[in-house]
Amino acid sequence: EILTCIQTTPVHRIIGDIDLTIYPFNNFIKLLSKQNPNLLEIFGLKSDDFFSITDNMKQILNSANLFLSKKCASSYRGYAQSCYIDAKKLYMKSKEIHPTHFRKKAAKSMFECLRIYEQGTELFETGKIRACVTDPEMAYTLMKVRAGEFLDNNLDPVNFHYENTMFRTFENCFDNAFKSTNLPDEPDYNAIEKLQMGFNQQIVLNYNL
Repeated sequence: EILTCIQTTPVHRIIGDIDLTIYPFNNFIKLLSKQNPNLLEIFGLKSDDFFSITDNMKQILNSANLFLSKKCASSYRGYAQSCYIDAKKLYMKSKEIHPTHFRKKAAKSMFECLRIYEQGTELFETGKIRACVTDPEMAYTLMKVRAGEFLDNNLDPVNFHYENTMFRTFENCFDNAFKSTNLPDEPDYNAIEKLQMGFNQQIVLNYNL
């Protein structure tokens, strides 16, 4: 890929209960620069959360300030809203067929929506990503969401108005935190490019057949 400029794509596999995606290096950096929420989350992981960390990855993890910016607001919001839409659709399916199966899926999507809003809120407030919720009350609330305890009050179209839902509450916190964040307007693209070029140079110079 480095020598030919022919871009390869991520490889996705589901192996048992493991959902695995392998990203080509340049694609990985590109998605980080585009503020992909799932990949930005690596900056919130602890060393014990990794199976192994290469020297290059350590350098990337130590360069979080180059990638984190206000531009992540749109990607976080887009991801959260897609989860919200999925939650609604799955909840309505639970009213028609396989109620237990689809309620569990709806609860998972609802949880993921609120979790990503919470992560974004904390990022805007502190400048750092946390992969795990540290506030005990928030963690307890999200656990109850994941268990499906709030579905009917938040997803049943007969019983709720969007402005009164947990979705709206978390969304408001996200919006308010964004307004006062000290994050830079966009990633440091020049520094990221230099970082990437340095890695590519190392790969070429150290390559052994």
